[in-house]
Amino acid sequence: MLLNFMGGKIMMKMKKRVAIVLLFALCLAQIPVAPKAKTKKVKLNLTKVSLLQGATVQLKLLNKKAGAVKWYSKNKKKATVNKKGKVTAKKTGSVVVYAKYKKKQYKCKVTVKAPVKVANMKENNAIFTRNVYQKISKIQRLVVKQEVISPKGIYEIYQLLAAMDVQEITDGSQPFVGGITLKLLFNDGTNMEFTIGKNLVIDGKQYKISSDISEKLGQLLKQYQ
Repeated sequence: MLLNFMGGKIMMKMKKRVAIVLLFALCLAQIPVAPKAKTKKVKLNLTKVSLLQGATVQLKLLNKKAGAVKWYSKNKKKATVNKKGKVTAKKTGSVVVYAKYKKKQYKCKVTVKAPVKVANMKENNAIFTRNVYQKISKIQRLVVKQEVISPKGIYEIYQLLAAMDVQEITDGSQPFVGGITLKLLFNDGTNMEFTIGKNLVIDGKQYKISSDISEKLGQLLKQYQ
């Protein structure tokens, strides 16, 4: 009798413990588990790019952790790359630039182009001439920091500038009001900076222009940046 009584008590305690364990497990199952964070893939910011001769572009290896990146060009005559991933276009043609990181290689195809032929470009002023165009490596918009390195984009933007009728304002009768500030960067390291809106301001001089092209310029800069 005593044994049966003791055995019954033990069984009751075991059942209670099992019930508590099951209840605890059920509670845990209801707790939402945070999804495991996905590991971002290591990759280059660009896998292909077109540049005019003399133009530069910055390559970056995204999502990498600790460790050095080794940059090198397959053909230094066509394009070079420095230790920080800055590519400089040298000679027309195509070349692959590599980033080596932790035994893996990441590549970007660089196409170097000559300026678009200017035979059909309208040249209506003595500021934005064909000779100036042929030296351009890139166009930058200041303040909002837009940059165009696409040969087609540079050509379309410059066409607008070259087609303007320009007349210098010498009597101060038309005060300058706002506009877009651009910088033309040339392959010899020099540049030309100007602001254009209803009028044109360059080198401290103000010019009356045939029409306000700032809106169209803004659209092209956004399209080709």
